[in-house]
Amino acid sequence: MSYLVFFEAIASTDYQNDENEKIEYLTHVPEIGDRISLGSQRLWYIAGIDMYKNPENPEDIVYLVHCTLDKQQTTSTDRSTWFRVKFYQDRDPNLQLFVAEGILLHVVKNLIGEKPETGYLLPQYNVSEHTLTSQPWGIASVTSYLPEPNIAQTCYNAIYVGHCVYVPEVLESEAKNRLTTA
Repeated sequence: MSYLVFFEAIASTDYQNDENEKIEYLTHVPEIGDRISLGSQRLWYIAGIDMYKNPENPEDIVYLVHCTLDKQQTTSTDRSTWFRVKFYQDRDPNLQLFVAEGILLHVVKNLIGEKPETGYLLPQYNVSEHTLTSQPWGIASVTSYLPEPNIAQTCYNAIYVGHCVYVPEVLESEAKNRLTTA
């Protein structure tokens, strides 16, 4: 059995250029205090692990792993200082992960509780040109995951995993933003 595990930093300001959030399929559940890489030479500590289950199939689980550079945060159970707990508490935050063939394509942190819709193409933002175009990946289905009730302070009220399919015709026409069915 493998587990879908999403790793993210407790504070986004801790990331460096070569580091990012990541997703992995693991044969074991990570443990608090473990060391992991987020893409650079630095090793991070696991400070917290949240389990999210699919209400329709409770054996379908996503683990949200909270990482930090501070070893002392691995022994503290006080989540009130974590960025996402502090600043998302008066909102309805959810985490949206868009994957295809085991690869993380796109991450969205939605703060108003919206669930992603099927049929839409993933956005691609060009920083230098300040333009928004579509990636050649469309959302074919979305699976919902809710946090275990025993999590003291969740960062997200839900995790949505959008399963994407490759849509090569998007490369020919950038005007499309929805999947078309023939």
